[in-house]
Amino acid sequence: MTPRRLLLLAAALPALASAAIAPVPEPKPAAAGTAPLPGATVVAKVEDRIITLDDVRREVYRNVDGLRRRARNEKEFYDMLEQLQNDILNDLINRLLIVHDFKKDGHRRIPASLVDQYVAESLQTEFGGDRTAYLQHLRDNGWTPRDFRQQIEEKLINNIMRLQHRRSETVVSPRQVEDFYNAHKDSADFRQEDAVLLRLITLKRGAGETDAALLARMQPIYARLNAGEKFEVLAREVSEDVYRDNGGEMGWREKSKMIVEFATPAFTLQKGAFSGPILREDACHLLSVVDRKDAGLKPLSAVSGEIQTELAAQLGREAEAKWIARLRDSYYVRIYPLASPVPDKP
Repeated sequence: MTPRRLLLLAAALPALASAAIAPVPEPKPAAAGTAPLPGATVVAKVEDRIITLDDVRREVYRNVDGLRRRARNEKEFYDMLEQLQNDILNDLINRLLIVHDFKKDGHRRIPASLVDQYVAESLQTEFGGDRTAYLQHLRDNGWTPRDFRQQIEEKLINNIMRLQHRRSETVVSPRQVEDFYNAHKDSADFRQEDAVLLRLITLKRGAGETDAALLARMQPIYARLNAGEKFEVLAREVSEDVYRDNGGEMGWREKSKMIVEFATPAFTLQKGAFSGPILREDACHLLSVVDRKDAGLKPLSAVSGEIQTELAAQLGREAEAKWIARLRDSYYVRIYPLASPVPDKP
């Protein structure tokens, strides 16, 4: 059995009851990068800081319920658990590398006032401002207030440094946007269904109001439309829905995303036409088709913002990955087999 599989079995009970996945035992408390508890197993070392098996298990424990729900059998559960474990271990290593690189020259520091602010916010969001609950949380995890503050500070360092490196490579040119668009024209994201731009007038059904009475209230409005009054003007005057102040405009709607009572008239009417009264359980409506769009490829102008956002995110992720790779090449990182002793740094 491989060391990684042993690590997994140390993190999750192997027994399964029929198809059910066994629960993962909660890990012993400690903070990643700090001195290990007596008997703790060290699984990685980053410069002069360590990561223990319990550090990895703690993060696994927070996510394992989702794996258990998705896993169809024991093998799939352990395969997913192994991937999660590897991802978590690498993330813990990366976090310590980022902190070490930030602090290496002794000149860069997070302002103490900013750390204090985030500590105070954490006390509110995590403990509802209850200092007794906060102190109990520290005792349960074997931490001091200084340990807790250090964790907050290191989270800030990670967030700030990752954001800086992502932003360093997020300028997207119009040519890149156009090339991406041309390469993905067959993507469902860039295709559109038939769509209509609609306006709506609604009269809500009163308590105990019959269909006949509701239709009788709508008839004068329908007659005014037939006499030539503008739909949007009438909507502002008489409609009883959230679209009233906007002249009844509902925005662009695709057929697959509309209720059936609206879809049939909306995609039958010509541009500029309006429907007869549409009776539903809770209301009566009139629809007007303001404009139409045929199914097909969305124009570049309609998706350029979306493409630019996607490309910027992709470039940011790539920049961050290259930066992390440089950190791993620049500093001492060692991952230990489960049963191996931890030697001193060479």
